[in-house]
Amino acid sequence: MNRRELFIWGAFAIIFLCILFLTFHQRAADSRRKKEGEEFYRRAMGKFDPVEYHSQRAYAFDAEHSFKLAAEEYKKLLELKPEDKDLHSHLGATYYKMGMKDQAMAEIEEVLRLDPSNWVQRESLGDIYVEKGDAEEAIRQYERALGINPGNALCNSKLGRLYYTREDYSSAVRAFKRSLEIDPGLGESHLGLGLSYCALGDREGASAEMKKLEDLKKGDMAAQLSEAIVRMDAP
Repeated sequence: MNRRELFIWGAFAIIFLCILFLTFHQRAADSRRKKEGEEFYRRAMGKFDPVEYHSQRAYAFDAEHSFKLAAEEYKKLLELKPEDKDLHSHLGATYYKMGMKDQAMAEIEEVLRLDPSNWVQRESLGDIYVEKGDAEEAIRQYERALGINPGNALCNSKLGRLYYTREDYSSAVRAFKRSLEIDPGLGESHLGLGLSYCALGDREGASAEMKKLEDLKKGDMAAQLSEAIVRMDAP
């Protein structure tokens, strides 16, 4: 083999070694990047909090009035935390905003199963029964709510209105009076009490409530009660 051939074969050998080196170097670099990627993914997943993720999405969708999407996020959260009464409460409120009253009631019932002393949800359940036209069940729920928190002026007033619509005026008077003992400035309770007095034929009691409404500057309510008093005197 002459010098020229040796030079050619030597050049091939050098090129081959360079290619081999570059191949192994690339594989090593790829392997290193793969390990770095796997480590980054592992650290990222370690920091990922699915509860926080779905919570933020649910609150954001709720704020945007995208209630269907918010409900889906709350349901995903409940898969992670099925006994979380606050999540059931949020989902129930979202269903209510969507007009899905039966589903909302189911979620409220679940809250009450987890927290029987939750008078707020008990009152909310009563509100939905009112909307559904079931006054009897609404009264039962309001009474149960008041059994837990008797100092709820508004709930007493709601109860008084239901008794009034059922023409149980004596019970309405008692409920409105309890409401006003707690909050003497609650105009709707003065109006309800005055109307109940009208229904019972107690003009003096009704007039006293009208005067209180005027003192509270509840002009529209005072006018409404005044009309009812006038009708009492009509033949």
